[in-house]
Amino acid sequence: SATTKTGRPILETQSSVSVVPRAQIEEQGATNLAEALSYSAGVVTENYGGDPRFDSLFLRGFNLENDKFLDGLRLMRSTQFPTSAPAFELYGLERVEVLRGPASVLYGAGTPAGLVNMVQKRAQADGDFTELGFSLDSKGSASAFGDANRVVDDRLAYRITAKGGNDKTDVEEIDNKRAYLGLSASFALSEATELELMASYHDDAPISPTGVPNELVGLVDAKDLREFYFGDDSINFSDRKMATLGFGLTHDFGNGWRLNNTFRYTDFDWDYDGIYLNPLVGGTLVGRGLINQRESFRTIATDLRLAGRVTSGAMTHDLTFGVDAQKLKERAYTGFSDVSPIDYAAPSYGSVTVGTPTYVANKSVDARQIGIYALDEIEYGNWRATAGLRHEWTRQSGQSATNYGTTDYARDDQQLTGHLGLGYLWDNGVSVYAAYSTSYLPQPGFDIDNNPLKPTHGKQFELGAKYEPTAFDGLFTAALYDLRETDRNTTVTEEIGGRPITGTRQIGEARIRGLELEGVAELAEGWSLKGA
Repeated sequence: SATTKTGRPILETQSSVSVVPRAQIEEQGATNLAEALSYSAGVVTENYGGDPRFDSLFLRGFNLENDKFLDGLRLMRSTQFPTSAPAFELYGLERVEVLRGPASVLYGAGTPAGLVNMVQKRAQADGDFTELGFSLDSKGSASAFGDANRVVDDRLAYRITAKGGNDKTDVEEIDNKRAYLGLSASFALSEATELELMASYHDDAPISPTGVPNELVGLVDAKDLREFYFGDDSINFSDRKMATLGFGLTHDFGNGWRLNNTFRYTDFDWDYDGIYLNPLVGGTLVGRGLINQRESFRTIATDLRLAGRVTSGAMTHDLTFGVDAQKLKERAYTGFSDVSPIDYAAPSYGSVTVGTPTYVANKSVDARQIGIYALDEIEYGNWRATAGLRHEWTRQSGQSATNYGTTDYARDDQQLTGHLGLGYLWDNGVSVYAAYSTSYLPQPGFDIDNNPLKPTHGKQFELGAKYEPTAFDGLFTAALYDLRETDRNTTVTEEIGGRPITGTRQIGEARIRGLELEGVAELAEGWSLKGA
């Protein structure tokens, strides 16, 4: 699994990891990331219903909006947590991985729940293939797609993946016209060195479903209410573009040590105007509002690591030493306005009155992050152990200027995080483990005393068991965990200077305990079984 940044089999890792390969994605008929992960333990998908703008995921009770990765590097559209990362075209992925529990030791700042890593389709050196197709569904969605791999010679292969179409929802007017192009090339620069080039381009126009007014639920026909269009085509507008360009370089020194470097540049722009719902004005007259959003986001990210094996008597150490960094630049405008209501009983479209904005914000943020980490995976007979440490520095400057005031986003944070795991592997394919790991997540803003907010801190104890049968292909896992996050922001009202003041104290704590069961098995004659 790429989520562990090593070649250690999942059976032997002291972490809860799931992998959803391309074959399973196609068998499920999944069309987005949320659908692909719907059979993964601990993952709750589409919490707010289907939304073509984002892939809404919760893992172990935490929102994963900014904890999505592409090829091991974070994919995001804002420096502020939580802000949903843009949806990536599922047809352009060869697999999706889930790493549960605090992952700061390898990936830096993030929620203590874990992360999702998407792996883009790669050029294959073992032969040519071509796939062409189209898809339709009962809602009127239609798309055409193609995937072609070519081997030029024993040193060069390339792959082109493309898809275009329109995804429809239950509301006829809510759709997402999308075009996707993915490129990959693999070059064998020498017997010991390989270079991979990766690129992707998205051009889509997702509009958010407005939902339904709670006051009408139970009073009118449920199906008609779900299909009613509360927006207006004269107002709703979306134009989103995202381009990525990256490479991966691997060099084998020939003595058991390998150097790997991944790099990606991401360019993201989104202009969006969308209507949302306010409470009923009276009768069947539904109040509405308008959000105007203009976003621009640029990211440069890289991860360089050296890995090799050292043997000491009966004990072997698979060592990984790494440094990763990213630089972020965000510019965004947000405005909220009231618009004329719509009558559910007698709707009229096209003549919408937009009021003066009630809230406007101009955000300008620059941030950078650097982390160094070390990981030791130990084998001693049937025993397996893992120890990892990471130290990370983050620096951010900028502000959000609104009609109510200005929020300063300037801050400097640094944090030491770690992971410890111990496991035992039997020859019959059964393994058990215990693990402890920590995480942190910087927080923007100031507390009630006007001091910069500290990062939140996560920690988790986990016990697990895994079974990989020898009679057929399959993997069955169980994980029992106790997860906590401290220093959470809590709104308080205190008497300061003789008058009540409302602000933030970092006195909150969340505790989540759970048991996760998951199994996948490849049965006879093309049948497979997956459950969680």
